[in-house]
Amino acid sequence: MGMQARPFMEKGKMVPDVIMMGLLSLRLAQGENTPSGSEVAARGFVLEGMPRNREQVYALQKKGLFPSHFVILEIPDEIILLHTVGTVIDPITNTRYHPLHNPVPPNSPILESRLIQRASDSAPAVKARLALYRRHLPGVLATTRGFSRSFTYTDGISFGQGAVERVVRDLMEYVRTQPVSAAPRSFRIVLAGLPGCGKTQVAKKLEERHGFVHVSPFNIIMEQMSQRTTQGKLLAPYLEFPEDAPETIMIELIAARLKEMDAVDRGWVLEGFPLTSAQSKALKELGLVPNRVIWFSCSPDTCINRLTSTHVVQGTGRLSAGGRRLQKAAVDPGKVRMRVERLEAMKADLETAYGYRIFGQAEAEGIMQEIDAEDIKEDRLHEMVEGALLRSIPERLVDLN
Repeated sequence: MGMQARPFMEKGKMVPDVIMMGLLSLRLAQGENTPSGSEVAARGFVLEGMPRNREQVYALQKKGLFPSHFVILEIPDEIILLHTVGTVIDPITNTRYHPLHNPVPPNSPILESRLIQRASDSAPAVKARLALYRRHLPGVLATTRGFSRSFTYTDGISFGQGAVERVVRDLMEYVRTQPVSAAPRSFRIVLAGLPGCGKTQVAKKLEERHGFVHVSPFNIIMEQMSQRTTQGKLLAPYLEFPEDAPETIMIELIAARLKEMDAVDRGWVLEGFPLTSAQSKALKELGLVPNRVIWFSCSPDTCINRLTSTHVVQGTGRLSAGGRRLQKAAVDPGKVRMRVERLEAMKADLETAYGYRIFGQAEAEGIMQEIDAEDIKEDRLHEMVEGALLRSIPERLVDLN
């Protein structure tokens, strides 16, 4: 695929997304069959120049690749023009020369005779590329919210004594710093409900707004796939229906994630798990007990309608339903109905595990409460959950007749 990309690069043009993603996949797979596994999984990676647009972000996610940090280096356009226009290249060594920060060595007639200037380094071409970058940046930022940060360098970064070292220090300080939680307290939250009830989108909003660590079977499988682990290969077939994944493996992976330092420090929101009282008991035995369990009350028919009302996300080839991009098989009405109906017993199981607080019964120390998610818009549903978290767990009235 490198040969396919070369003509574009030689002309200074953008390499098409399909070629770039193919090259990226090949690079990520290097060393995968060695005893130590994938080099990328073992050492991590720095991806430079990608993603350039929102479609590339979705393409990365489709391959199970989730960067932990996304950095934007902001440099004034006039500085970029000043230090880009006038660049010449030695086609033999591929060395770039510029009068301000790597001038052509004096008395080098042979070198000077073979230097070329690409059309892409002309002022109009650079301005066009900058305009394209500025146009796509908002879309990229919208899909990397929560783990992106901008750094501004008014004098540029590719020249000047210590300039590059200063940028590296800034970036390493950012990478090593854990985000500060805006949560009022350290919550350990379980969001539960039938597929399509809206819990996934609420969990994402809680993560964005309060810094909680969002954990779900779907996210766990994606993380394992992105790290190219043995578990990732085993769990990949369950990506669209995570509740069918092997229970023992999921409990182990979810527990490990909830015990990581960021989840301990910032609090966590776990959605889509546990589904049974047995899974709740397994988490408890591992020292993982939530202090809030919120059930999204939504009828099976409404959930099924949401999951089967799909549309294709532009540029991704993926279907969107219920807040999650799905494969076509996942929105087959018959399969969706079977999926929802076989999880209808979940509420009773969770009630057994966590219980409610009962008015007048001091011994009833339950942590479960319900939120009406029927015909409620996403933003309003998030407000309702957020409001519930800021108040004490409500007590239920019991009819004694």
